[in-house]
Amino acid sequence: MTFNGVSVSVVIPTHNRVDTLSRAIDSIINQTIPPQEILVVDDASDLDTKKLVDRYSHCKVRYILNTIGRGASSSRNLGTKEACGNFVAFLDDDDEWLPKKLEEQLNEIKDKPNIDAVFTRILVRYEELGIEYSTNAENRVNIIKSILVENFLGATISAMINRQRLIDLGGFDPNFPAREEYDLWIRLIATGATISVVEKPLAISYRSFLRGDRISSNINNYILANEMMDRKHDALIHNHLTDNEQRERLDKQFNFIAAQALSIGDRKNSFFYYLRSMIISFSIKKLVLALMSLVSPRFLILLRSQQKV
Repeated sequence: MTFNGVSVSVVIPTHNRVDTLSRAIDSIINQTIPPQEILVVDDASDLDTKKLVDRYSHCKVRYILNTIGRGASSSRNLGTKEACGNFVAFLDDDDEWLPKKLEEQLNEIKDKPNIDAVFTRILVRYEELGIEYSTNAENRVNIIKSILVENFLGATISAMINRQRLIDLGGFDPNFPAREEYDLWIRLIATGATISVVEKPLAISYRSFLRGDRISSNINNYILANEMMDRKHDALIHNHLTDNEQRERLDKQFNFIAAQALSIGDRKNSFFYYLRSMIISFSIKKLVLALMSLVSPRFLILLRSQQKV
């Protein structure tokens, strides 16, 4: 389906998650403005994945087997290459969209036709705790400085990007073990892409203390990804950020790792990285976060949901 000359392909990378994949696909089919197509890119799953996707063939859902690489970045890149739409949106196989997600983004493009990428806020939902909160993605003035300090745009599931722009950039970097979306946002903005944010939570990211099969369960991946990011974008960081802003960037990185560790109940790493953040800039709030991460990660997540800690 085309909306004011814009057609959207949705890419879902997947690997052996039939139980949640159907929820993800249904949330796309149920959009108030549906996409032109849905591409499920299978990263060497078992046969049940193809069987599930085949049941959706009447809904313009295509099954693509990824035989050229491994991991979500490789599958997203393959889906982008195979897509027919002039914009590409992404959804992970264990997350979902709210019904007006694409409509809100397409309206943003209608109002600002030169936009290369549109993002939204994300509703973070802890499945077994009954807790949820919205991220704070927002439109900012100095976006190159802002994106170098922190990933203020958020995760891949909120993004809708001009397909050709994405191809010209080389897509997601499959060398990153995590945070590949942050690397891509930096490259997008650094090359002059025009972006906008719909400041509403329109996608749901599911988190869990209990599931260990997500990449977010491996904190070492995030630590390595941050190190890779520092090396890859060293020139941009030093050209655009003052010394104080570089310290702020490091502070944000430590807080990010601490929060990721907190989200899976990893008390040791959460406490350690909150402490490292305190060394850069001490505050009572950080001290409380560090201590609470040791005492009760779940309670700290509850506070975050109420106060956006």
